[in-house]
Amino acid sequence: VAGTLSFGAAAERYSEDDNAKFTAGMMQGQNGTYLTYDMLSKDMALIVKDMKVGEFSKPVAFTDERGKKGVRIAYLKSRSEPHRENMKDDYNRIANRAVEEKKQEIIEKWFTSRISNYYLMIDPEFANCETLSPWLKYAAKAGF
Repeated sequence: VAGTLSFGAAAERYSEDDNAKFTAGMMQGQNGTYLTYDMLSKDMALIVKDMKVGEFSKPVAFTDERGKKGVRIAYLKSRSEPHRENMKDDYNRIANRAVEEKKQEIIEKWFTSRISNYYLMIDPEFANCETLSPWLKYAAKAGF
């Protein structure tokens, strides 16, 4: 906060949260990109609501999802106004999403092409799961 250490370096050095150490203290969305306001917890939304870009919050006590108490300091790195997604403002986000979709598609093709090499026992509770249908079809065809 005094300007002698970056927020990320301080998070790496002093945070007890392993995620904060590996992300330089930055919160990320589930897909590793930006957070939207509605993704924040109510407590966090109240903290950043009136902050300006580049500001630090006062230390705020909180309880995590495991019931452990702690203190957090927020740093608002950037803020953008709500808008419809477009190539001019959101190119990196769109490109990253396209790459992730392509990776997922390749992984699914790889798994599907190797179904016959593996034996999976699927619990009857999941027999109607669409994701597992290729394995169930192969098992039925192979007589398992």
